[in-house]
Amino acid sequence: MPRVIAVVDDDPRMLDLFARLLARARYVPILWSTGPDAFRMIRKCRPDLVILDLQMEDPQAGWRTLRQMRQDHATQAIPVLICSVLAPFDRRMMERLSGWHCAVLPKPFRREQLEAKIAELLSDTS
Repeated sequence: MPRVIAVVDDDPRMLDLFARLLARARYVPILWSTGPDAFRMIRKCRPDLVILDLQMEDPQAGWRTLRQMRQDHATQAIPVLICSVLAPFDRRMMERLSGWHCAVLPKPFRREQLEAKIAELLSDTS
């Protein structure tokens, strides 16, 4: 059964890129462009992985979505790949994100980097 990956990013070009890359790698992509809608849909769909941009409709949108996911029993164990131009983060923030089942992939990225991060995160949940 194909793995489902949710992508939350407000840039339509990034959503299109992720959709193509994920479909090519035989994942089922689900796409959202805003944080508030994303959490409700993540909770409903329970994807295998979430790829999350941090800055969307406002600078805190992605962080709010991540906090909501980690505070909700139904979504707290879903791994998250932070894909943001805000990365890299300092050591303390990386430790916190790691404790929240998150990995970080700075934008811009190469397809191979994306595929490796996804494989790493999904292998931790198998």
